[in-house]
Amino acid sequence: RFAEAVLPTLDGYEMARRNKATWEAVDTKWRIGIEYLFTQLQAGLEAEGLEKIDPKEGDDFDVNTMASIEEVETDDPKKDHKVAETVQVGFYFNGRVLREAKVKIFIKK
Repeated sequence: RFAEAVLPTLDGYEMARRNKATWEAVDTKWRIGIEYLFTQLQAGLEAEGLEKIDPKEGDDFDVNTMASIEEVETDDPKKDHKVAETVQVGFYFNGRVLREAKVKIFIKK
């Protein structure tokens, strides 16, 4: 339950960082301080068994760790059923999937 309770905080941080223009517009010292605190929090959570599932563009789609929430058309057959974008990271807790990563996947049409 504790790990699940922390996920909204981790999601909020990830969303803030993905908005690059806004994230980089804030005071540099403040941003570096927040990044440092988050790194410490993440290290502590990892030590207790919480690990990110953060697929990158081009990774194979894995039904065991990812949930496809949208399809992105492609003409490239090499991209078919590969990750196009990670919308929300997922997490393992002590080796078990706590929450799947939400991804967009390429589909050859």
